[in-house]
Amino acid sequence: MNTMNEFDIIERFFKSKNDDHSVLVGIGDDCAVIKPSENNAILVSVDSMVLGTHFSTITPIDAIAHKLVASNISDMTASGGIARWATLSLTLPSIDTNWLETFSQTLLKRLKYYGVSLIGGDTTRGKEIHLSLTVIGECRDSQHINRNGASAGDFICLSGEIGDAGLGFLIEQKMLQDSDFLIRHQKDKSDMQKVLQRFYYPDVHNKLAQHIKNYANAMIDVSDGVLQDLKHIINSSNAVSKLKVKCGFELYSNKIPLSKYYINIFNLFLKNKYLDDKYDDKINFALTSGEAYILCFTISPINWEKLQNKLKQSSYEKEIIKIGEITSRDALTLDGIEISTIKSMQKKGFKHF
Repeated sequence: MNTMNEFDIIERFFKSKNDDHSVLVGIGDDCAVIKPSENNAILVSVDSMVLGTHFSTITPIDAIAHKLVASNISDMTASGGIARWATLSLTLPSIDTNWLETFSQTLLKRLKYYGVSLIGGDTTRGKEIHLSLTVIGECRDSQHINRNGASAGDFICLSGEIGDAGLGFLIEQKMLQDSDFLIRHQKDKSDMQKVLQRFYYPDVHNKLAQHIKNYANAMIDVSDGVLQDLKHIINSSNAVSKLKVKCGFELYSNKIPLSKYYINIFNLFLKNKYLDDKYDDKINFALTSGEAYILCFTISPINWEKLQNKLKQSSYEKEIIKIGEITSRDALTLDGIEISTIKSMQKKGFKHF
C-alpha cells in the first residue's frame, strides 16, 4: 500500500531547484509570487486533458506530458506572448510512482525547453486522471496579437503541415481495438509511427510566432482544425469590424500542406474502409482535423513580403504556406464551392460538447 500523500507527491516529483529570479515565492506556499518584467502585459492560458477524451490508456505517459505543455504554449504563442510561469492541477485515482516519475520528468523537461518555471498547483484524488496546466506569459503592451484583426485581401497562411495528428488519433483508436493493428500493417508501420509522432509529440512554432506577430493582422493556433479555427478568426473579425459587409474566406485545395506520410496512411485507411463514409477526401479530412498546434494567421500582401524578408534574414528554414485569402464576401469557400455544401466537410472540427 502506498503511503504517499499530496505533499509527498509535490516534494518528490514536482519541486525542483528554481534559478528563475522572477519567482519570488514558488512551490510550497499558499501562493506563488512572481515579478513580471517592467511595462509588460500579462497573458494567461489554461488547457485541460482528461483520460478518455484527450488521451487513452495506451497513450505514452511522456506524450501526455508533452502535449499538455504544447497545447498551452501553442495558445500563448498564437497570442504573441512568451511563456514564463506555469501551475499544474493534477487529479489521480491512485498514486502510481512509475507514472508520476515519467510524467513529471517529461513535464519539467518540456517546460524548461520553453523557458517556463513551474511555480505551484494542486493535487487531489478523483475517479479519472485529469490534468490542467495554466501558463502565464508576457509581452510588450502593444505586441500581443488577437484573432479579430483579419481584413479582406489578407493572405491566409499556415506554419506547417496538417492532418497528421487527426490520422494519428484514428490510428490510436484502431490500436485500442486491436493491439496487433500496427503489426497487421507492417509495410506501412513506419509511416504510421511518423503520423503517430505528430499526434503524440506536437512541435510548437513559438520562435516563428515572435516574427509573425509583428506583421500579421490575426493569428490562432490550430487546435480544433483549420476550418473551425479559421471560422473563429472570421467571426471575431466581423464582430469588431465597423464595415457593413462581412468578410469570409476562400481556400485553395492545391495549396493545403500535407506530408507524404499523411497521404500514404490516408489512402490506406480509405482503401481498407477504416474511415467514416463522409471522410472521402484527404484535403477535407486534413482541414477538419485538430491538434496540429501550428499557426494559422492572416497577413496583408505588403506585410507578407516584409515577413518573408525578415525570415530570410533570420535564416528560418521552414516554409510558411499561403492556403487562401480573406474575401469581402460573406461566404466560406473551398475552390469556389460553399464549404457548407461539401459532404466531407461536415465534420466541424473538435468540440467538447
